[in-house]
Amino acid sequence: DPGPTSLSRDNPPRTFAQTIEVGARYRAGLGATFALDLDAGYGRYQYQFSGQNDDIDRLPDLVYSTVRIGGRLVARLGRAEAYLGGENRIVLSGGPELDQKFPAGRSADGYGARVGGSLALGSWLRAAVEGGLVNYGWTFTSDAGDMFEAEGGTDRAMTVSALVGGAY
Repeated sequence: DPGPTSLSRDNPPRTFAQTIEVGARYRAGLGATFALDLDAGYGRYQYQFSGQNDDIDRLPDLVYSTVRIGGRLVARLGRAEAYLGGENRIVLSGGPELDQKFPAGRSADGYGARVGGSLALGSWLRAAVEGGLVNYGWTFTSDAGDMFEAEGGTDRAMTVSALVGGAY
């Protein structure tokens, strides 16, 4: 069973994660208090594991390349804003390790949800705090006798981010 219960309990695997996102946002005002933001962009999400070899074989390193399309509802409160949003993530690739482990084929889809708030620090500078949930679902094609046989898998990450950036 390659599930989480079969991983080493004495020396559990360690995780490394890295996220890079670029995108654009269009804001449509809905009166003085609310706005609707439409987002599109590219994201690269890397998840790697280190630890005992038996565990690492069960936890493939992933490097997601995705296109993000989504939106968020924004409540404007003076210099502060609060928002709730969702997005679809079109998975372009899961990285070279999945290509090697499942050469017969694989496909994935994903979604994300965010909640947060921001504060204007000047005419163009904003600071924000955001909580997020990202979920990816995989379907694998395995041939009889393949070293790795699986029908699918799920990757889920919960994040908390502190951000500072420009807005115009």
